[in-house]
This record gives sequence, structure tokens and C-alpha cells, in this order.
Amino acid sequence: MTDFVSDLSSPHWWMSVVVVSIIIHVVGHYVTKALDQTKVATFDWWRARRALDHGALHAEAHRLRQTRPNAAEWLRTVEIRQRFHALVFLTQAMGAAVLFVLFTLIGAPRGLNLFTVALFALLWLLFVRQTRAADRASSLAELLRDSV
Repeated sequence: MTDFVSDLSSPHWWMSVVVVSIIIHVVGHYVTKALDQTKVATFDWWRARRALDHGALHAEAHRLRQTRPNAAEWLRTVEIRQRFHALVFLTQAMGAAVLFVLFTLIGAPRGLNLFTVALFALLWLLFVRQTRAADRASSLAELLRDSV
């Protein structure tokens, strides 16, 4: 405790505190500036990507309108099928998660635990992919319905 009190009374200690705080302030300023520029670049990239996706969606809706007379109804059935498949994958992923917990509790071999984790990850990715495909079909069906 006496060392701490002597450090507080030392001008050398106070000078090092001031220098370190100035350095932290300058580094913080540059890091904040870099983060702001990265954020702006990311938002610009996302906006351009969304515009490109929106254009592709309109082009696909136009193509479907010309090739299929009942494209909106067909897309609704595709959406429902994909949502059901997504729910199946989600249910299977939750089953894999339960198996992982059970295998961990009973002390199953590590390879079996890793297999269930990999199975869960694969099923989760399939669930996400099917959900995105269903959302795309829904967006296309709405575009077709709105344009009629």
C-alpha cells in the first residue's frame, strides 16, 4: 500500500498517466474513424447488393409471367413445400442437438459427439437455405400478384 501511495505522489507516475491517456485518445480517434469508414462501405455494398437482387427478382418474375400462365399459384405451392422441408430440417436439427446433450451426459465417445455437432450444423444450414428459398418464392409470388 505504501508503494501505491508513493506512486501517486510521484510526478513521473502522473506524467506517464497523461502520456498514456493521450495515446489512447489518439488511437481511439483513428479506430473510430476506421470503423465509421468500414460501416459506410458496408452499407453501400449492402445497398448495391440489394438493388442487384431486386433487379434479378423482377427479371425472374417477368420470365415466369411469360412462361407460366399460373405462376403465382405455382410459386405458392413451391413456397409451402419449401417451408415444410425447412420445418423437417429444423426438427431434425433439434433432434441432433438433443442427441448431443444425451451423448454428453452419458459420456459417449468424443467422435460421436463431434458427429452429432456436425449433423446439427448441416441440418441447420439446410433449414436456413430452405427458408431463404421459400422467402424468395414468396417474394416472387407477391411481385406477380401485385403486377396483375
